[in-house]
Amino acid sequence: MTQRRPGFTNIAASKPGSGPRTDDRPASRRINLPALSLAAEQAHVRLGAAIAAARRTPCAGGSDKWFSEDPQVRQEAAESCRGCPVLALCAQYADEAGEGQGVWAGVDRTPTLAKRGRPRKSA
Repeated sequence: MTQRRPGFTNIAASKPGSGPRTDDRPASRRINLPALSLAAEQAHVRLGAAIAAARRTPCAGGSDKWFSEDPQVRQEAAESCRGCPVLALCAQYADEAGEGQGVWAGVDRTPTLAKRGRPRKSA
């Protein structure tokens, strides 16, 4: 499963229309991220600039808790977004990019999996 992190300061292709982005992981763990729409790329650039200007955002530490497999850990990450100075831009980017995984702007966008097996019989 590919995961994206909210740290945007070192995204290689940050100019709109420049193609697929790569993340800031070491070469052995680097993944290619899908190309974004122009609106999503512009939102991405605005968010990256705001994070750099704010210097103190909950997601800036490089923690993977925003994409944890554990829903409780993601809930804690979402709660840490309260009061973030770039919350509105984060939400705008997540909406434009169609983020469907992880915590963005205090919202856990990771789909929940239905429990497997047969439904219980009612008595």
